[in-house]
Amino acid sequence: MKQKFTFLLIGLTISSLLVVAQMSPEELRDIKRFEMQKDAASTKVLNVAPPVDNTRGVTSVGITSFPYTEDFESGVFPATMDAITASQCDVKPTAWAAESGNYGAQFEGGFYTGWAAYGNVTEAFANVEHVSKLEMIIEPTPAGAGQLSLEFDLKQVYTYNNKNYEWFRVLVNGNPIPDANGNLYHQASTPMADNFALVSYDLSAYQALTSFDLTLENVGKYDPGYSTAYDGDLACVDNINLFYALPVPISDWSVFIGIILIGGFVFYRFRRRELA
Repeated sequence: MKQKFTFLLIGLTISSLLVVAQMSPEELRDIKRFEMQKDAASTKVLNVAPPVDNTRGVTSVGITSFPYTEDFESGVFPATMDAITASQCDVKPTAWAAESGNYGAQFEGGFYTGWAAYGNVTEAFANVEHVSKLEMIIEPTPAGAGQLSLEFDLKQVYTYNNKNYEWFRVLVNGNPIPDANGNLYHQASTPMADNFALVSYDLSAYQALTSFDLTLENVGKYDPGYSTAYDGDLACVDNINLFYALPVPISDWSVFIGIILIGGFVFYRFRRRELA
């Protein structure tokens, strides 16, 4: 028994050394600085909130009316969203995360505790203590309303020139789904210079369901207060829009003619293209 414990201790020590060996000198200096600040204050500076289980909360109500928009301008999450965190992450409305207006949703990491070197998205999100989420329950309108779609503005930043410290994705019923460009996850291109970009998802495959879970999910290593040189490992989301799109096939319709106002309704007229 003692021998097994010794081997386990050696294995854990080697694993920890490998993680530290992959950190840059700058990151190691910040770890030392942070630990000194924490000891001086005799309390933990980051992640003061108690951990929350990574399961769906009980406060949200279903989204039943469309279009549904949320720009977080109230400064708090609405009843239609559950904010789910763990011991080394957070998600909250902040001014820094706003694409426009006063607030956006800021997903962030925490401390390096429990973090390893992740080479792919599956490995990264397996570290549940660094995973924060916004969860919604979608109750679609009956079929025929159009193509259910999701759009939002997204910006990401990462620390220590390591883009694998920050990952973001969207899930339906717990399964990652691709955006309009086929991306199953998102990462920033630069540590702090990326702008907000509009991200779109086709949800029409799920609109025949009575309801489904829609999750915005992020995994990040550090929070914004960890390093003085970087903004943290963050995802900023703003201007969420769930709506039914009524696409006009380009191959079949073209040449907008005009808008006719009749009894307060707007009608769009198109000239049908003569197909060869």
